[in-house]
Amino acid sequence: MNDITKMVFQPTKDGMADKESGLDISLLNILLAMDGHRSVIEIAEEDNYELQDLSKKVQDLLTMGVIEAATNTKVFLRAGVMEVIFKQMANYTGPVADILVEKSVKSLGHTTSMFPSHLLEKLLELLSAEIEEDKDAQAFKQSVRAALVNK
Repeated sequence: MNDITKMVFQPTKDGMADKESGLDISLLNILLAMDGHRSVIEIAEEDNYELQDLSKKVQDLLTMGVIEAATNTKVFLRAGVMEVIFKQMANYTGPVADILVEKSVKSLGHTTSMFPSHLLEKLLELLSAEIEEDKDAQAFKQSVRAALVNK
């Protein structure tokens, strides 16, 4: 079975109305959560589903033809980007960097393993606010951006 936990799904365009009436309440609730923006793992975390159970039900919905992979999904930060952020933050804040990054990511409603790239600048602003000296805060943002360009 493919790992679908990081995938994003949406209701199918055609045929949904015919099949929707035959769904039990749990599948209908999951169908409603498939908004084309949140991944399966995000839905599990945010809506308090057991990931394994949710994955099976998503597979069922796929088999029924009620949902499909979303075509206009969020793009997540590439692997290694969060490590760059942790490392650069540690240069300015020391050992509390891990806590500051985790806290800031969580305040934006995400996890470090699945952080939407469109929120990167907002994250950098939150983190730079934790750095005492303005010139250091600016240097932090520039160092992260430079590291990302060179990756």
